[in-house]
Amino acid sequence: MTGRRDPVAVGAVAVLVLVTALAAAAPVVAAVTGHGPDEQLRDSGLSPAGIPVGPGGEFWLGADGLGRDVAVRIAYGARVSLVAGLGASVLAVVVGVAVGLVTGYLGGAVDAVLGRLADVALAVPFLLLAIALVSVTGPGLGVSVLVIAAVSWAPVARLVRGEVLGQREREYVTAARALGAGRTRVMVAEVLPNVAGPALVAGTLLVPTAIVLEATLSFLGLGVVPPTPSWGGMLAESVPFYRVAWWLVVFPGAALLLVTLAVNLLGDTARDAVGPGR
Repeated sequence: MTGRRDPVAVGAVAVLVLVTALAAAAPVVAAVTGHGPDEQLRDSGLSPAGIPVGPGGEFWLGADGLGRDVAVRIAYGARVSLVAGLGASVLAVVVGVAVGLVTGYLGGAVDAVLGRLADVALAVPFLLLAIALVSVTGPGLGVSVLVIAAVSWAPVARLVRGEVLGQREREYVTAARALGAGRTRVMVAEVLPNVAGPALVAGTLLVPTAIVLEATLSFLGLGVVPPTPSWGGMLAESVPFYRVAWWLVVFPGAALLLVTLAVNLLGDTARDAVGPGR
């Protein structure tokens, strides 16, 4: 069953298109509501007791503990999640494919050295690496992307290495060598196209993980710097109010769940499509 005929894949794509459109249209959402993403509307967004107001005509998805519009902040937060998810995944795939291609094709000492490097990357705890890097550079979206990519490239490298090991003795590789093609040309022009499918699927499945990891860093204060909206940061800000303001947890959490679920389902569909027929 192709992705175009699979209702699950169609639904996943529809969700991702909507979220991407929401992220792109975040300034439009702010203009329509009349509320900026960091604007504190304490008179209208908070009750006399200091409790955030719930969803309604002025605040579509309610206000947060500082009187900011939750709907506007979710729209802007989608930008952070998409940039972190796609950026970290692309970086991890590029590094992982390069390392896996070289180690799988060359083998020997190169395989041993880069293989141990991948082992180190797999062994380093994610939060420990994040804390160490943030303590040196300070928090930020770029730092989050680097940390997530640093702990994500090794599985891709191992996957690609295994695929290359199965390809390097095939007839087309032997023929290319016989025609005088160098190692670099054989790896890039011959082997890489035949292992690109699994690598792309692995990259797709990395996106939801990267989005969740970015939300985790923001929740812990190691991600984007407030008041920049992020879904993880919004969940952290909801902690003092979750008993009286359910929308502060439900709406950012639902956005995070929908996006990660949609990308996971799309990645599963791509894996099923690539697996049997490659």
